[in-house]
Amino acid sequence: MPKKNKQLFNWVGSKYRHTEFLLQHVPKKYNTYIEPFCGTSSLYFALKPKKAILSDINKYLVILLQLVKDQPQKLVTRSKRYSDVHECMYNLVKSQFNAKILKGKPIDVDAVCRFIYLIKYGYGHIMSLRKDKTFGNGFMKRLEQSVKDLFDSEAIEMCSKI
Repeated sequence: MPKKNKQLFNWVGSKYRHTEFLLQHVPKKYNTYIEPFCGTSSLYFALKPKKAILSDINKYLVILLQLVKDQPQKLVTRSKRYSDVHECMYNLVKSQFNAKILKGKPIDVDAVCRFIYLIKYGYGHIMSLRKDKTFGNGFMKRLEQSVKDLFDSEAIEMCSKI
C-alpha cells in the first residue's frame, strides 16, 4: 500500500486524514486516476499514479498544484516573502489579494502565496469570499506570535517529484 505523504497545507474538507482509509478502497488496476475535487490532492500524492487528471473549482488550488509540479523552488522561495505573521501584514496581503481580483489580474505565484497566507492565518482557516469575489476573512489573532513557513518545503519537494 502507498505511503501517506506530508500535506501541502491545511484545507477544510481535505482527504488527508482519511487517506489511509481511502487507499484501501482504490481499485488495484486503473488506467487514469481522475480527481474532480482535488483540493490539496492528498490521495493523488499518496497513490502516485502514472496518469492522472486533477481538477477543482478553486483555480488557486489548481495553479498551486501546477507550481508544485513545474516550479517548486520558485514557489518555496517566493513564499518566504510571506513569513511575517501579524494583523497589519495580514491586512496588507488581503488588500493586495483583493486588488488583483477586482482588477481581473491573472493568477501568478504571488497570488497563490497570498491565497495560502490568507487561508493559513485567517479566521477559521477557510476561504470566505464576498459577493464581489474578494476575500473576507479577518486575521486569527492568536497566531500573531506564530511565525512559520507558508509551505512545508519538504512537502513541496516530495510532491514535485510525483
